[in-house]
Amino acid sequence: MDLSRVSSTRAKRTNLTPSPSLTTCAAISTSDESLCKGRRRKLSLQVKDLEPIKAFVEALKEITDRLDYDINYDPNKGIFYTQVYRGDLLTFLSDKNIVINLLRKYPRKFIQTYFECEGGPYGYIKIDKNLEEQNLRQ
Repeated sequence: MDLSRVSSTRAKRTNLTPSPSLTTCAAISTSDESLCKGRRRKLSLQVKDLEPIKAFVEALKEITDRLDYDINYDPNKGIFYTQVYRGDLLTFLSDKNIVINLLRKYPRKFIQTYFECEGGPYGYIKIDKNLEEQNLRQ
């Protein structure tokens, strides 16, 4: 599977070539239902600490043509949050094989980002055994 793709539309470009920045987005997409599939799909991050949000925004700026993303604060909940609606990025990160390949290519970055989003060194990453067996056979 070739992960080196650059998606382009008339106004937006997203670099989907495997990188630490794309791995940051993939790790965020696996934590706490961050990849929302509703009326309008989005990738969002809501955390109490500002540093994971800043890292997410920097990663987004590196893989997209957008120069800045809003970092919002909800004083009632005491959380910082941001979100992105890039359809090509969301479709790309919805593929579990791609997320697993990014985990394998940049394991330290993926796990570090995942646990920062979860709030500490606990939690789990669910891996579909059938999917894993298919990957091992290839």
